[in-house]
Amino acid sequence: MAAGNGVVKRSVITVLLLITVMACGNKETVNEIITLNKVMVIDGGLDIENYFTPANIVIDSEGRIFIFDPICMKIAVYDRSGEYLFEFGGPGEAPGEFSFLFYNCDIDADNNIYTINSPSWIEVFANDGTYLKRITPRAEFVFDIAVYDSSRIYINARVLTGPREHCCIMEIDGNGETVNEFGSVDADLEDIPLWQQSSVMSCVIDIDDDGYVYYTSIIDYKIFKYDSSGVLVYAVEGETPFEAGWEPQPPYGQRTVIPVVWDLCVDQDRIYVLWAQEGMERGYRVDVFNKDSGELLGYFYSQVPSETRNMFIKIVDGSIFFTASRDDGIVCKFNMEY
Repeated sequence: MAAGNGVVKRSVITVLLLITVMACGNKETVNEIITLNKVMVIDGGLDIENYFTPANIVIDSEGRIFIFDPICMKIAVYDRSGEYLFEFGGPGEAPGEFSFLFYNCDIDADNNIYTINSPSWIEVFANDGTYLKRITPRAEFVFDIAVYDSSRIYINARVLTGPREHCCIMEIDGNGETVNEFGSVDADLEDIPLWQQSSVMSCVIDIDDDGYVYYTSIIDYKIFKYDSSGVLVYAVEGETPFEAGWEPQPPYGQRTVIPVVWDLCVDQDRIYVLWAQEGMERGYRVDVFNKDSGELLGYFYSQVPSETRNMFIKIVDGSIFFTASRDDGIVCKFNMEY
């Protein structure tokens, strides 16, 4: 009987190994699924009077392109064909001016534009450049913003007061009052230096037309989807060969984070995630996920090589792709072919 049991055990193990091998062999390979065809370029250095350094864009319902320039601290506006229209903002302390224009931004269904100003103010403009108001959340720093409407605004922020248990996302109303806090940081921050904690807690966020909120950590590449109440729908882990790091910046001891991912965009039924490293050949890799399931569908490359990473990704109607290189100050528009 003992010998018979050994044969049975060996047979069972053999079957399990065969099943495992077959399962690995049947695993679908993730491929490049989108081809980009360049259809327009807006060159920030072509016209010296209207020079800009692109850090991000929003697009209104008329197709006009609002280019955020944190160097000149202005927002340059172009029509859908790439013709210059006007600009607004500028450095200063007056309403509608910026002491520090951050690169992340958003636009709501009424074409109101939400910008991040120092120290943690949210400045709101109409799409004709008219300054509307300032929102002051109880936060010491705002990294990213996603707007559903004028009363539902989501920010990734470090708060001034109150226990947060490492929540990443703060929901505020149009007056800056905190409505909800949710999201998690999968790290023990107790033994991490203060200069590093803000990077660990930083993420990029977006919101879809149904009010679901999506974010991914710039440090560890985990994608989360939450409903409008802050309840987790799913969490998936992205795959990348890179790891985040921090480079010292002498002489003041400041450190610059080298992130894993840099931007996230949700459009129609897909999530797009921009890698933050290694993009000098065909541009930076963009992973494509199913919005409903979190399944990785494939990837493509931005076709905009840049030594200091592509600054953002923006997808419109699932068929138009925008990105920009900070190296040469150019915003590129592509048609997407699946």
